Amino acid sequence: MGTRNVAGLYMRAGSWTLRIVTPKELVPTVGRTVWYRKSLGTAHKPTAEALALQVWADAKAEFLRLSRDLQPKTPTKIKPTAELVSLLAERIRHHVLARDDARRFGLPEPDAGWSIAAQADGVDPLTLQRALAKGMGLTLAQGSTSLGQRAADAHAHSLGLQIDWTGQQAALVRLTQVLVSAYVDVAKRSDGEVVVTPDAPASLAMSSTPATPKYRTIRDLLPLWKQKTTPTDRAVKDTERALDLLEACGVPHQLQGLAFAHGAAFRDWLRDSTARGFSQKTGLNVYRSITALLNAGPEYGAIAANPWRGLKFPVEGSKKRTPFTREELTSLFDSATFTGYKIPEGAKSAGAAAYWMPVLGLYTSARVGELAQLETADVQLVDGVTVIRIHDEAEGSTVKTENAIRVVPVHPELVRLGFLEYVEAQRIAGQAKLFPTLHRGGRRSPGGVFTEEFRVTLNNAKVTRAYATFHAFRHLGRSRLVEAGVNERQIDALLGHADDSVGATYTHHSTSSLAHAIAKIDYPGLTLPRTYPSPVK
Repeated sequence: MGTRNVAGLYMRAGSWTLRIVTPKELVPTVGRTVWYRKSLGTAHKPTAEALALQVWADAKAEFLRLSRDLQPKTPTKIKPTAELVSLLAERIRHHVLARDDARRFGLPEPDAGWSIAAQADGVDPLTLQRALAKGMGLTLAQGSTSLGQRAADAHAHSLGLQIDWTGQQAALVRLTQVLVSAYVDVAKRSDGEVVVTPDAPASLAMSSTPATPKYRTIRDLLPLWKQKTTPTDRAVKDTERALDLLEACGVPHQLQGLAFAHGAAFRDWLRDSTARGFSQKTGLNVYRSITALLNAGPEYGAIAANPWRGLKFPVEGSKKRTPFTREELTSLFDSATFTGYKIPEGAKSAGAAAYWMPVLGLYTSARVGELAQLETADVQLVDGVTVIRIHDEAEGSTVKTENAIRVVPVHPELVRLGFLEYVEAQRIAGQAKLFPTLHRGGRRSPGGVFTEEFRVTLNNAKVTRAYATFHAFRHLGRSRLVEAGVNERQIDALLGHADDSVGATYTHHSTSSLAHAIAKIDYPGLTLPRTYPSPVK
């Protein structure tokens, strides 16, 4: 195959060409989305790779310099006063017990702070809580105050402070004792004792969302969100409409003092379909537009945290998307698209996308947008394993969340069906995009273009159930992995889902272990014929 080791390197007009995309957060600063696009002047692959790595090194150094310039200035460290230590102690205890309340009773999660989630597959939660409390107590008994300092620093950061702990051992001992005592009380709760969660300190609600003169209202966060996401014109218009609705409903939208209850009031206003004149699903989309702004705020120092974080928005009468049934899979893959590599009647996209996108969905469980935006350079060799790299570095590429950035090993069935040969053919043809016909420009994303075409494929196959969409491949793949006994953390790593358990921070999956896991996706009774033409030898 062609190059797999250097991102953005591809063959064009008989010469290796390198393209480096500007990181999204730097686009407003440098004024262009593509940082570097030039022919390297050689058809010799090793020489091209060596030159490309040099260019990449220079680019990354410049990206780092520019990113540092964008970072907010670090506040001067202060010595903690007795009053501040007392406030931090109150916040630490409140946060640990309030988070336990959230786990037990489904209450909202506290926004700011630091704590350890006691979770592990197959282990009794009570046993974990006791072990955690005992382990923290032993750490304190050995003279370590690192846990208390870590918790105090997290709460101080939410107040916009950095603390100089030099010579403050007594304060750190006290804060660590408060932290350990709170975890001991969590364990006592599991033994049946009643431990009352203290009220949040008086300054908690105000200090969790400090506003600056530059950012007074939620609308003021709009430029920050644009800088973070580089949205489409349609997304901007939808967000501006959401802001109009927020201001019309009468809920406070000033950042100073913005509270969880204000988000709940806005949610309830949106869910009143009769009064609003639109569905609850539309209301959910409006609400998500506002929370996207609040999520962008902390990254640029406009607010300390999203005060509506963790708020649920149930939609009455909504149906959960479910996997394809066996009958639906049979109908779909018995069509001429997959038995003869033919464009479905009525579809406009090229046969390559019409064939390979569903097959990739079947054996990767990736999102439609993630697959539609792939570049030929994204199929790479990592640690001896051929993978598909899903990221947001390329021009026009996006991912749903940070956790969605990942590598997905190529399933053996994809190899058998000729996927790697298709990728190589695209490279030889000088194509940067794996499915170039889906990149039509305009307002529709490549994933949106294919979603429209895939409905034609489903209709032709008589698969007309409302919730039988491309996303059903994602549910199907997860179900097959679970049934095959694959570890949940490996499944999350493959599908790009968040794992919030304490062990996830310290768990790193090797590429070979992920390859072994994804190979367990199997569909008994479904064997696709190879229809992609073999290369001429």
